[in-house]
Amino acid sequence: MGWINFKKNWFSKRSAESCEHKKKEASPIFDIQTLGDSRSKKINVNSPDTAMAIDTVNRCVDILSGTIASLPLQHLKYDKKTEVFQLEDGSTLNYIFTRQANPRQTFFTLMQNAIISMLLRGNAYLLPTYDDRGEYEHIYLLAPDSVAYDLQKNIYRVYDRDKTKQIVYQAGEIIHLKNLSMDGGYVGVPTIQYASRILSLSATSDEQALNELGDGNKFKGFVSGGDPVKGLGNLQDKVVDDVAERINQELIEGKSIMRLPGAVQFTPLSMTPADAQLLETRKFSPYSVCRFFGVPPEMAFISQSNNYKASENSQTTFLNQRLKPLLTQIEAEFMTKLIHGSKSLQLRSAIKFYMPSLFSMDLKSLAEFGKISIESGAMTPNEFRKMSNRPPVVGGDEMFISCNVAPINSAKIKGEPMQKDKSKVEEKE
Repeated sequence: MGWINFKKNWFSKRSAESCEHKKKEASPIFDIQTLGDSRSKKINVNSPDTAMAIDTVNRCVDILSGTIASLPLQHLKYDKKTEVFQLEDGSTLNYIFTRQANPRQTFFTLMQNAIISMLLRGNAYLLPTYDDRGEYEHIYLLAPDSVAYDLQKNIYRVYDRDKTKQIVYQAGEIIHLKNLSMDGGYVGVPTIQYASRILSLSATSDEQALNELGDGNKFKGFVSGGDPVKGLGNLQDKVVDDVAERINQELIEGKSIMRLPGAVQFTPLSMTPADAQLLETRKFSPYSVCRFFGVPPEMAFISQSNNYKASENSQTTFLNQRLKPLLTQIEAEFMTKLIHGSKSLQLRSAIKFYMPSLFSMDLKSLAEFGKISIESGAMTPNEFRKMSNRPPVVGGDEMFISCNVAPINSAKIKGEPMQKDKSKVEEKE
């Protein structure tokens, strides 16, 4: 009952307190520091909100979280007859993985937000709960700032919003997904912390571009005229100020032709080299952001390679070097925390992502995968049809294999009749 009341208070206060927090929050989304004049501003990216306001970060996080969350997670059991892992029928975990993780979230939403939390906050904490029979009932995503890991005691302390109550959980009761860390793998570090310099530079260049181009990139300059020593003669400073104010107003109104007194000249002020260099960084900083998140630039809509092979290689590199380690970590953590019992029992169960789902929207790659698998004897036609949610066909359970290759000294290579053919010839004779 203590946990149930704690959980109810947790979620009932969450929406009201979040709204109240937004009302009290007076600081802007960016931490802006003025350097020199009012036009030069440095922006520090030090929070998930500031990082997600950068388009490249938003896209990279969306790609990683959406791709992982869209992969089906399955609870498998080892079958002695077939000697392979097969889907466990009647498993409550499979219901959670394919339907609803908890009363507020589907499993897709839960997993997507867990990956976002892992990337931007360094850690994601998932809490499985049980029903009266001891079966898995729900999986909840805990707020990262409400969980503290005690390295010495190897326990997790989960606090409420007011930090007045806590529940202690053993290490095996909390599913802990960690980003890259520097303490031996106990607590993750946000990617935005590693990339704080390049993210701040990217946000600063965006702010500078907004200052320069946000008002239509209007002309800037100064008013001058007359003799450098004597000044403007009869034209007094007050009149010059009035002329400057009139020119500024006409520029704001978008006028193309302006009138100047004969003794006054308007000299346009071009962009300084420092400002031009800052804007130039907007072309290159997205590449650095993609490196930190491990996402190919073309996937983030930054560039598109004209070389199809290079683009295909980058996709393969993304799957093998970025996506596979993340999936392996998630699988290992889920199996360790959700499969209990003796070691032999644990070895007969597994929690794995269904990898062929990666090609579900690429019909050409999926067709090539099925063709190669059937021709090489890796699967039957009905097994491939089952992947596409199609009914089996008669004769589809038979295994096929291509006969295009043969031993170098075989009769097929030498052009001699096969053994069956020889027997048929002898019978005819």
